[in-house]
Amino acid sequence: MKIKLTPEICYIAGLNAPFKEKNAVGVETNIKEIETHFAELAMKLFEVDPTRIMVTEEEGRHSIYFYNSRIAKRLAEIRSKSDKLFRMQNEFSKSYLAGMFDSMGRISKSGVFMNGMHPVDEVFLANMGIHTKGGRVTNISSLVSLIKNISILVGISSSLKRSESSPSTKHI
Repeated sequence: MKIKLTPEICYIAGLNAPFKEKNAVGVETNIKEIETHFAELAMKLFEVDPTRIMVTEEEGRHSIYFYNSRIAKRLAEIRSKSDKLFRMQNEFSKSYLAGMFDSMGRISKSGVFMNGMHPVDEVFLANMGIHTKGGRVTNISSLVSLIKNISILVGISSSLKRSESSPSTKHI
């Protein structure tokens, strides 16, 4: 099976970018929706048998992954060339960014962060108009506008904010 670059493949490549298991494709997360989405995409895009998808837990974070050295190598190539492959804002680059954010991103009261980035990731982010300082995203609205319809983490955060800001009803 040849791996053709599609927005979904780009999302998986971004999601897989920080994953450290050799010859494996996966993501570390504590967000169930990201785990589920990864498994669905693995089965759909790479025809991975569900019984070959592994889940481990360490320090409250789940690793969900499957072994395939050829796919892992191709996704690593996409990451190593991301600053050249994704020079323009389009479906492919936005999907890659959303995957990166879903695996490396963190949203807290003190800001939005991208942890564990390599120099090539920072160049890619700069190409997309996203500025970081010490892992902190300094132009959050630019990031969100690019990935709001793709990123699971941004979607979850948005729905939490909506539920927090909606008026509550008291019954007496």
